[in-house]
Amino acid sequence: LQWIVNAFGLVMSVTMVTMGRLADAYGRRRLFMLGLLICAFSSLGAALSPRAAWLIGFRSFQGLSNAMVITTSQSLITHVFPEEKHGKALGIWTTLVGLGLAMGPVFGGIIIAISSWHWIFYFNIPFLVIGGILVRLTVKESKNTEQSAKIDVPGLFLLVVGLGALIMGVIQGPEWGWDSPIILSLFGLAALFLALFYFVEHRVPSPLMRFEFFKQRKFFAAAIGNFSVVFLFWGIFFLIPLYLQNILSRTPFESGMLMLAISLPFALASHYAGPLGDKIPKKYLLLNGLFLAMIGTLLMAFLNVEPLMGLMVTALVFFGVGAGAVFGPSTSLGISSIPRNYTGVASGALTTIQE
Repeated sequence: LQWIVNAFGLVMSVTMVTMGRLADAYGRRRLFMLGLLICAFSSLGAALSPRAAWLIGFRSFQGLSNAMVITTSQSLITHVFPEEKHGKALGIWTTLVGLGLAMGPVFGGIIIAISSWHWIFYFNIPFLVIGGILVRLTVKESKNTEQSAKIDVPGLFLLVVGLGALIMGVIQGPEWGWDSPIILSLFGLAALFLALFYFVEHRVPSPLMRFEFFKQRKFFAAAIGNFSVVFLFWGIFFLIPLYLQNILSRTPFESGMLMLAISLPFALASHYAGPLGDKIPKKYLLLNGLFLAMIGTLLMAFLNVEPLMGLMVTALVFFGVGAGAVFGPSTSLGISSIPRNYTGVASGALTTIQE
């Protein structure tokens, strides 16, 4: 179960910055369309998987496609809308992400109740086709013509190995032992390669990640805000359904319905936080959102083998509202603080940190 989730996250994390760089160099719409195509084929492959190893492999390709789609979609939005409307536009984007999060567990529960898990992946394909048609008809191509299309291959290698070793060590640490030689070696390898990545990126003409972005206080604040929210989201969305089904003996359908307690507040908060962030300083939304998310997380610490459904729903609602208040304004704050020619790289750096 962990690897079915983490194969997706691992590949997505190590390719985010690269996809942002490729989008800036070769065309944001082009890479977005390629991401949709890869996602469609990998969803089909996942649905047809005869065993877990195949499913994990196709989930890796879904992670690659997600890296393409997320970085390019945020970048395309910032080019379609003027800066004073970035908050509203990214608020709509985040609202739709929230609706996807809300409907995914519900439809997942329904699908498993009436059919097999394979149909969870078939379900993606019509949305990908519709999305591709809409983008093809309505979105103009954009790229950074001032920047070389040359890809930083040494930086890419160092980043993939460094992040890959770090995430592999974190995932396998509980099973192999945190003090085992292989886990310690993975962390040592991660530290070495990420340090080398930092130094190499200061010396190449077209770096994958521009570390000077993090000298911008707004960009740095956005990176920390998004990291905090997504760090908790991944854990909650993995553990709470297992808690409901394995500890409280709820059905997959019931567990999906209960997850609406986090997804719907997230979607609603995202919807209103976007335009609100264009009218008031975004830092107030970030601070209040992180505070509410913290309350929700602390309440979850009191969940145990007793079915304390009121406590759990309250905790999920607090977290959903807080996360929704942070995510859209935080993304808008970070990307808008960077020159428009580098929105793909900026989006890739933000999403790498958060994932």
